[in-house]
Amino acid sequence: MVAYLLVGPSVFAQKDIPVNDYLAKAEAIQYDNVDSALFFAKAANQLAANAGDSVLYATTLNRLAVVYYISGDYDKSFAHFLFAKEIFERHDDSRGLAFSLNGVGLIYLSEKSYGQALAIWEHCLQENRKLNDTISISKNLINLSIVLEELERYEEGKAYLLQSMALLANRGEQVYTVMTKNRLGRISYLMEDHAMAKSYYLEVLGQLDTVNKWEKAYAYTGLAEVYYHLGHSAAAEEAGLKGFEFADQVGAYWDLARVTEILSRVFEQSGKYEKAVKFVRLNKMYSDSLYNETKDRQLAQLHLKLTKADNQNLQVENELAKQTASRRNYGLLFSTAGLMLLIGLLFSLRRNLRLTKKYSRDLEEKSRSIEFQKQEIQHQNQSLKEINQTKDKLLSIVAHDLRSPLHSILQILEMYREGYFEDNQKDEALDLLYSQVVKTGTMLDNILKWVNEQIDNIHPKFQVVYPGQEIEALISTYEFQAKSKCIDVRHKQPVPPPIWVDKGHFQVIIQNLLHNAIKFTPFGGQIDIFYTQDGTNVQIHLRDSGNGMDDAKLSIFNASENARITSNIGTANETGSGLGLMLVKQFVVNNQGAIQLLRDSGSGAEFVITFLKVERDA
Repeated sequence: MVAYLLVGPSVFAQKDIPVNDYLAKAEAIQYDNVDSALFFAKAANQLAANAGDSVLYATTLNRLAVVYYISGDYDKSFAHFLFAKEIFERHDDSRGLAFSLNGVGLIYLSEKSYGQALAIWEHCLQENRKLNDTISISKNLINLSIVLEELERYEEGKAYLLQSMALLANRGEQVYTVMTKNRLGRISYLMEDHAMAKSYYLEVLGQLDTVNKWEKAYAYTGLAEVYYHLGHSAAAEEAGLKGFEFADQVGAYWDLARVTEILSRVFEQSGKYEKAVKFVRLNKMYSDSLYNETKDRQLAQLHLKLTKADNQNLQVENELAKQTASRRNYGLLFSTAGLMLLIGLLFSLRRNLRLTKKYSRDLEEKSRSIEFQKQEIQHQNQSLKEINQTKDKLLSIVAHDLRSPLHSILQILEMYREGYFEDNQKDEALDLLYSQVVKTGTMLDNILKWVNEQIDNIHPKFQVVYPGQEIEALISTYEFQAKSKCIDVRHKQPVPPPIWVDKGHFQVIIQNLLHNAIKFTPFGGQIDIFYTQDGTNVQIHLRDSGNGMDDAKLSIFNASENARITSNIGTANETGSGLGLMLVKQFVVNNQGAIQLLRDSGSGAEFVITFLKVERDA
């Protein structure tokens, strides 16, 4: 196999090896050796291009798209599937078209466009049933089960997979039979039938000599999930590490993200915290890579729409220029005819009048079309501007909310490095560091989930929120910062009634106010959080024992909606940007609430945030 990597496709293209042989080699090893499969697919593509056979060329594009998909390069996969689809449509090739559409559906699935993926695969299934193509029907059934799984329609997905097993029975087809069993294991696990899930995965792994690396990675990872939920930590660890090994060999980001997440939980469950932290970091890396690829693809599509609008505008301008030149030629022709013949002059004048009216009408229509397109471009520019503003605001929120927990982690590491801990304290320090990393990771997961939901629209999404539960969780996140200054954070009960607010906005509001209270409360001070309510509203009070806010800043805060207050140094020399209170006030107003700063300078600060109460019988 190494020898294949020492020469390029152009060398193989000189030999009399049929294109189909290269395609067969690429298909045979695509799940175990992506690089070599890509090599053979490119060689087949070059030979087909040289042969001038359009349908054969489109077939090689389909195979290239499949290999790119397995390697995780969804952009190239999508482009090749679309190119092949256009060629097959021109040549009315139903079989090739069904294959391309199936691939396009996979890309839609990777972008979480489940409705589009479902529609494409249902159409492909109809076409393949007409062709009576058993293997292609099986592929469609597997893919339909995947998108139904994402939509949590598990029973329907399982029914499709059982149809696939029935079609493949006694046909000796190995690849899609194994794939079907793996998906049955996954959907059984999601339906909480752990015994059946384990049975399917073990059945796949009982054929290790014939199963490709991709399916091995999937089966071992699924088995690790089952063992973890059954409480078998050692078995879960062994299966998870094998799944990670095979997923890493084929470079499958989705499988790597899935297996690193389950391994981090397994190691945490068994008390192996250093390994748990390692796999938490790996999971972040693979998950962020998948998230960034999806968002980059969405922005690229928006830029493509804008480019198409610009091209349409240029075409209109070119058409107008051609019409102007044409009118000049007509004028010259009519003038020459007038000098030659008086009767011709009269006829030409009359004809010119008609043409002028026609051109005027055409010009008016073109002008209206240009104006409409101009408005469309302006609208798209405004949309891009709003997206950039939203992105900047969300990045500011993420950076601001992570500053404090990251500072705490850095503080622990510096104390550890400087030798502040005795030998009998180091384990406790590591436990504290691990706890802070896990809390920070959880907070980052929540922030990223919320940012992903808000990326296209930062307006609030109102829902029922229980403030006592949310605030208690946020207090736990800031536990180390408070303890490091010996601050007593007192969260008074009883539990308040639920409120009507955007959950992500509410977390940003409380995080910033709690962070500010810890920042400006002196060592040994206290922070009180308690609640009051009236007929329609719940008031959340957050009071600290710091030095309070001076009159000038108090006046600015209570008077201006979006004013940015200059940040002061905290009681432990903490710094800030002044962005927090501005975000707090803006989010409170956006959620139809109110915020007041009640206490005067020198006696601490008391913020009162008011939100609409949800009646319990509503």
